[in-house]
Amino acid sequence: MAYSPRKLTPLERKIGPLPKLKPADIILVHIKKSPLRSLIRFVTKSYWDHVVMVVYPRGENNLNHSIIIENITPPHTFLYFFLDSAEKGTEVHKLDKYLKNPKKYDIGVKRFAWLSPEHRERISSFSLTNLDTPY
Repeated sequence: MAYSPRKLTPLERKIGPLPKLKPADIILVHIKKSPLRSLIRFVTKSYWDHVVMVVYPRGENNLNHSIIIENITPPHTFLYFFLDSAEKGTEVHKLDKYLKNPKKYDIGVKRFAWLSPEHRERISSFSLTNLDTPY
């Protein structure tokens, strides 16, 4: 399937279109209406409470969605001790997971401009080697 331009997601309609993403770009996430996330933000004095990284941006390899990598259920959460090891660790998702629900999520993009394309590729490849590993 050939890559084609896409319509704006609900979050992009609210905040404006995202910049053209690159591998190793960092996506900062604010998860709204979550008491645990509110506590994390209070303690860290940060607006953001989760972070993901772009491994394949939309348009690369004919992808119609940006692909991200993230760690799920970190050890500092109460649920960590009750979940099966299959329910925690490093996972891959579409960035649309966050872009489709502006009532639940807000995001920001952080790019390290000094990273070369080779560095970006190495960072993404290294991250992918950690799939399905415990947090």
